Amino acid sequence: EKLSTGLIEWLRCQNADTVIVGGLATDYCVKTTVLQLLKGGAWKVIVNQASCRGIAPETVESAWQEMHSAGAIILENAEEIKK
Repeated sequence: EKLSTGLIEWLRCQNADTVIVGGLATDYCVKTTVLQLLKGGAWKVIVNQASCRGIAPETVESAWQEMHSAGAIILENAEEIKK
């Protein structure tokens, strides 16, 4: 799946500098969204681990590593966003 070109364009028009991501499933939709956001703009992409749930422990761990390696900021919970 690809993120809607419209969403990427909307984020650009809003002059977004940070995008916070959470959702289902960490190892598929969240990972895909995060990687596409990182390729689609110059914004920081933060993933709130507490707001994500995955399918299988092995693929979830791999997804966290892939998102981090691509440049995503992985935070344990929303409290860390304030920092």
